[in-house]
Amino acid sequence: MELSKNASFLLKSRYCREGETIDNLFERVAGALSDGDFKFGTKLENAMKDMYFLPASPTIRNAGINNALLHPCHVLPISDSISGIMDCLSNSATVFHHGGGVGFNASSLRPKGDALSLGGTSSGVVSFLKLFNELTEVVKQGGFRRGALMGVLNHNHPEIAPFITSKLTGSLTNFNISILVDDDFMIKATMNDKSRIDLTFDGKHYEAVRANDLFDMIVFSAHICGDPGLLFFNAINRDNKLYPSIKIEATNPCGEVPLPPMMSCNLGSVNLAKLVDKKGNFDFDKYAEYCRLGMRALKNINKISWYPFDEMTENMREHDICGLGHFGLADALIMMGIYYDSMDALKFLDQLGQLYVQITDEIGENSFYKRSQAPTGSLSIIADCSSGIEPVFDRNFERHLTVGVVSETRELYKSKYCKTAHEVDPVDHLKVQAKIQSFTDAGVSKTINLSHDATLDDIRRIYIRAWKMGCKGVTIFRDQSKEGVLRKVK
Repeated sequence: MELSKNASFLLKSRYCREGETIDNLFERVAGALSDGDFKFGTKLENAMKDMYFLPASPTIRNAGINNALLHPCHVLPISDSISGIMDCLSNSATVFHHGGGVGFNASSLRPKGDALSLGGTSSGVVSFLKLFNELTEVVKQGGFRRGALMGVLNHNHPEIAPFITSKLTGSLTNFNISILVDDDFMIKATMNDKSRIDLTFDGKHYEAVRANDLFDMIVFSAHICGDPGLLFFNAINRDNKLYPSIKIEATNPCGEVPLPPMMSCNLGSVNLAKLVDKKGNFDFDKYAEYCRLGMRALKNINKISWYPFDEMTENMREHDICGLGHFGLADALIMMGIYYDSMDALKFLDQLGQLYVQITDEIGENSFYKRSQAPTGSLSIIADCSSGIEPVFDRNFERHLTVGVVSETRELYKSKYCKTAHEVDPVDHLKVQAKIQSFTDAGVSKTINLSHDATLDDIRRIYIRAWKMGCKGVTIFRDQSKEGVLRKVK
């Protein structure tokens, strides 16, 4: 096992338990995830040490520890009462304490100014979100990661306008926020600027607003600060086996797993960069081997995991959610001599997708989800490869983490086949996302990068195109619109 300086630093500072070496760490995780099968445990340990497969961060941190959460993110319910809000706040604190993130849909909360049963009026959705934002400042995720939150609001909630613009003032810094829109909204917003949307709550009609005006507000806010993203209700629920009795209306913080309340995402990733030989050939046989290993590891995680809530325990036992994905895609394409924004890249993804679906369907036959594409920021540092399915951010950049600043550059990025995130046209970013979504039953975490001088119309077109291409959600980032975790080194 040869680790980069960055990988050793991160594993020791974030993942190793007190007195634990890096070798001990992988032995602990593999031993726990083997579920008593020594032979499989040895294969899994070698796969992790050689960086062919890695489970999610909380699994690496907590596997083999009693009463420790192995799943990275969770969707929680929230109801329209003080006790319902406080329950969600308390449950979120519990999840953060154990190293997980939280997503929820706040559309059940009455809008600002509505009457309360004991007199007075509600302070509204956005004011309550500030409580959750402050919570993450106080309770860091398991003491080793930043807190992560996804706040979702339905497009027809009466408080939709202040929610859309809530991050323009620099507040809600620990939230990603998204608007849940349906096909009807998108048709009205894009086809007829006089079409209106009824804003309603609990059967009461508040006002009718132009769909186009709401859409313009979403686009403007995203142009300024990158939020909100869009979640597409109809696309999300086409793979929801429980629909229509249970509608999925929220996702985990990075958007790659849409979930009903009291369920968890369960993530692991195969490193595509490790499967390209020195001649630039991709080893599909070895890929199949690690897909099988990864799926078995994920199913074992569900078998052995502890959950902080009884309802979540029951749901996860019943639905056996898995989310096998990939990282190192950009590096693999460079090594194969394929440009990220080319037809050859899409053809490669088609080949990959056929095998990916076949194996995950076979092993996860009864699982609610089998496939998900996570961002894998920390895992990519450990494996010394590019993150998730993203292109290389820059040829030389820094990643700002809670444990310090990690500088990232690789000899590989001097290749003429290296296309950085801002050298790839936004439409080509979207083509990669849509292609991967076409064979992924959960969601895809992907950022559509735009240049600093991108216009409002550019963002509007990306949102519309993402909807038409069948994506389950879309997030844009206009260069320099805000300071992120990744930063160029000049």
